[in-house]
Amino acid sequence: KMTQIIYKALNGQTPSFVHAHGTGTRLNDYFESFAISKLRGGGGVCRQKLFVSSTKAATGHTLSVSSMAGAVFSILAMQDAVIPPTLNFNETDIACGLDYVVNKKMERPINSALSLSFGFGAQGAALFFKRADGDIC
Repeated sequence: KMTQIIYKALNGQTPSFVHAHGTGTRLNDYFESFAISKLRGGGGVCRQKLFVSSTKAATGHTLSVSSMAGAVFSILAMQDAVIPPTLNFNETDIACGLDYVVNKKMERPINSALSLSFGFGAQGAALFFKRADGDIC
């Protein structure tokens, strides 16, 4: 289901940054990372790195507001050319080949961002933002 939500939002495009729902739980983070990693396979995918982070370690899980906060962080990353880090991230046993931004912000131009939000009962949303003045790849 996560993969379907992501592909529908992207409509064949690939983001340069993914703001993950990132609850910090073993199963949720594994399945979300696995769904995101599918963007790196297949034809027509950008060859650039796909940066992933989640801000929940800094903000806490704001429940119903978390999807709105993720969208705001995604837009700010594009506006300020800064990817916010996932705090307190020391290691992972999730071998999905993603470029996690951990513990320190990363300054770089972001032309597009995907903001993910998932909830109980297979609920989910993905918002894809892209700059009007920039290419995706």
